[in-house]
Amino acid sequence: MKKTIPSVKESYVFSRAYRKGKSVVLPAMVLYLLPRKKPSAFSCGITVSKKFGNSPQRNRAKRLIREALRLIARAHPELYEHSASLIVVTRKPLYEKRANVFLAIRDLERGLKELEVL
Repeated sequence: MKKTIPSVKESYVFSRAYRKGKSVVLPAMVLYLLPRKKPSAFSCGITVSKKFGNSPQRNRAKRLIREALRLIARAHPELYEHSASLIVVTRKPLYEKRANVFLAIRDLERGLKELEVL
């Protein structure tokens, strides 16, 4: 059975993560981690900017992030039990044609280790 990571859809969670969450700046993305007080599942929200590309490029960047997160969660199942919201803000390297899932995995793993999630 394929486990998925729930998505963050509410704008107040994004705003709260930007204001109060811990952040890590990486070459391809910026990560914001907002711990939750009540025990709940790990969730992830993705933000892409219109200033770097058209809609196919933005959708590709989102797909790369989702796939990288899915592969990391498969390798580290303890990620599902972490009670926090992760917000990923993509940066220019993810919009380029040469960007691949390995770039996203590398930056996500590095950022999650800095945020002490992994």
